[in-house]
Amino acid sequence: MTDVVGFFETKIDEANVSLKCGRCWEFHYGRKDYTNLIRKNSTDDCCNYFLLEWFKVKQIKEFDKDFGTSELSHDLISFRAFCGVDSDFTRQMYSEVDKNDIEGSKWNVYMKPLMECLEGLLDDKFCSTIFPAGFLDISYEPKYNYKDQTLDGFEIVGMIRKDYK
Repeated sequence: MTDVVGFFETKIDEANVSLKCGRCWEFHYGRKDYTNLIRKNSTDDCCNYFLLEWFKVKQIKEFDKDFGTSELSHDLISFRAFCGVDSDFTRQMYSEVDKNDIEGSKWNVYMKPLMECLEGLLDDKFCSTIFPAGFLDISYEPKYNYKDQTLDGFEIVGMIRKDYK
């Protein structure tokens, strides 16, 4: 079976070593209701935090009717994670308070750069360096002032297909 936690941890560690998008990266995995208790390892205010909250692995087998056997074909790995940055909760989200300060908004300072970075990070190359796989589906939902950590970022829900053949 696929080591999903090890997979994501390795990829986020690689992003940290290469300072992907000019920022450090930290990986955490734990119960969703405990993610507000994470202890950040970095003292760098410019760090991306990747919190793997849930995953499910479904193993798909192919049946060979001529021989009456089945063989593992691929895994479907569903996951939910949150990726965010430390934020200033006093900033406006975009233009709801001051239309003249859109450049200083949470969207422009935190969310838009993070979204662009995630789109470059979570692609098929993200998967293929560890095992033959690719994203089948991925969605991003913005979250502001997330948990007790005051993180702005995206809840990420996706599915990866890992092939065995």
